[in-house]
Amino acid sequence: MQSLREYIDYFETTWIGAVCLRSRRQPLFPIWCWNVFHRVQHDLPQTNNSIEGWHNAFSTRVSISHPTLRRLVKKIMQEQGSNQIVIEQLNAGIVGPPRKKMYDAVNQRLKGIVELYDSTNLDKQLPSRNCSQLLDLFK
Repeated sequence: MQSLREYIDYFETTWIGAVCLRSRRQPLFPIWCWNVFHRVQHDLPQTNNSIEGWHNAFSTRVSISHPTLRRLVKKIMQEQGSNQIVIEQLNAGIVGPPRKKMYDAVNQRLKGIVELYDSTNLDKQLPSRNCSQLLDLFK
């Protein structure tokens, strides 16, 4: 139980702000920095996986860790040419491969939760008491 309390203290201090009297202190990482609420509302990606995928593919195409400037510029120009083709396809109405149904279902559920969120009652959703005090309710 002690390690769970330590974890909750860490979580509060780092992500949502530790309780101080009847309010919360500023967390180590501001909520706006990690919260994806607005990204979900606007159907934007919640992760940077697509960027990671592009970087991995581009690194593979470059094929060496430290290319010469000439080789890097050549690969960037080839990448731009490929991206230009994709842009033209999108402008012509040609859609890329569909997303997996599993991800669509998860995103729809998440969007439903976000739509039910009521920021006017935030004090009820994020109590101003210490989360570790909530553990006492489960003893």
